[in-house]
Amino acid sequence: MNEDIPTTTTSLNPKAPNPSPTFTLRQPQFKGTTLLTYVRQCRSSSQLHPPPSEDVDVDGHAPPELAAPVPEKKSSMDDAIAQLEPYLSLFRSKYNEAEIPPPLLRFARLFRWKWIPIREALLRPFPPDEVEVGATTRLNLAKALQTKGLITMAELDILASSLPEPQHSVTANDAAAATTSSPPPPPKKQKTRTRPPLAIALARFATDAISNSATASHAKRHVLQLWKEFQLSSGDDAASVRDTSEWILSSFAACVLTNGVDASSSSCATEGFLVTQFDSFLVPHLERILSPPNVNMLDDVHVLTLTRWFVQSRESRVVGVLAGSVRACGAGEVVGVYGLECLPKVIAGYCVLKAGV
Repeated sequence: MNEDIPTTTTSLNPKAPNPSPTFTLRQPQFKGTTLLTYVRQCRSSSQLHPPPSEDVDVDGHAPPELAAPVPEKKSSMDDAIAQLEPYLSLFRSKYNEAEIPPPLLRFARLFRWKWIPIREALLRPFPPDEVEVGATTRLNLAKALQTKGLITMAELDILASSLPEPQHSVTANDAAAATTSSPPPPPKKQKTRTRPPLAIALARFATDAISNSATASHAKRHVLQLWKEFQLSSGDDAASVRDTSEWILSSFAACVLTNGVDASSSSCATEGFLVTQFDSFLVPHLERILSPPNVNMLDDVHVLTLTRWFVQSRESRVVGVLAGSVRACGAGEVVGVYGLECLPKVIAGYCVLKAGV
C-alpha cells in the first residue's frame, strides 16, 4: 500500500550535470476516487501509528496499567438517591417529623418531572439484610409528605412494612442473667411482611382515592404498577389468584361504602377504575361466590357490592355469570335449596341500577 516514490528534486549544487534523486518520501498510495476511501487507507497505514516508546507497545496501544480507567456508569436510582440526600440532611437537622423542608415542598409541587425520581428514591424498600443509616429519617419524611398528599397511604404502609426491626443488643444485665440457672426468655420473633404490596395498595385504595385528585391518580398508578409485577411474578398460581381476587373485591366494597349507597354508579370513578382493570380477571371469583353453597352466605353488603360491580361491567359477562349461577343453584345434584334469597336481590338490583344509569 505504501511505496517509496522517488522525487525529481535536484541536489543543492545547481551545476550538477546529471541530477539524481537526493531523498524519498513515504506516502500512501491513493487508489480510490472518494475521500472516504482515502481516509480508510490512511487509517490502515503505518504512518498513523505512533512511534514505539516505553509507554506504548508496538501496536500503538497503551499497556493496561497505563490506560485511563473507565468510570462506572451510575444507575438512575443512584442519581435519584444522590438528589434526595440533601433534603434528608436538611430534614434531619432543622425540621421535626411533622414539617417538610420548604425547598423540597416547592420542588415537588413545581417540578413534577424532576420530583418523580426523587419520590422513587424516597419510597424504595429498606434493605432486609443491612442497616440503612438514616432509615428513620427517610420514613419520617415520607410520613410528612403523605400528610400533604404527595405520596399515598399505601406507599407509606409498604415502606414502613419493609423496615426491619432493630436487633436486641446484649447488655450487662442480660449477660449476668445468662449466668444464673433460670432459663433465658424466648427470643422475640422478627417481624415478617405477610401481606404483599398489592394487598396493601388495594386495602388503602379507597382512602387514597377520596383524598384529592393528585393522590387518587398516584393511587391508581401505584395499583397498576403492582398489578403488573404480580402478573409477572405469580403467573397462574391458584392460591395467589384466589387471594388477589378477594383483595380486589374487598377494595371495591370499600369504595362502594365510601361513595355511599345512593351514589350514582356513573359518577364513581374509583369503582369504574377497578372494574375496568380487573373485570375479566374477577369473573371466575364471581362465579364461585354465586355458586352453592357460597351464595347462601351473602349478606346485604355483598349483594350491594356485586350489584354495583355488575352495573359497570360488560353486559355479556354479567349475563354469563348470572346464568351460570341460576343453572348451578337449580342443578339436580345439589342437595338443598340455594340462591332463593340472595340471587333474586342481585338480579333485581342489577336491573334497577342498570336502567337508571
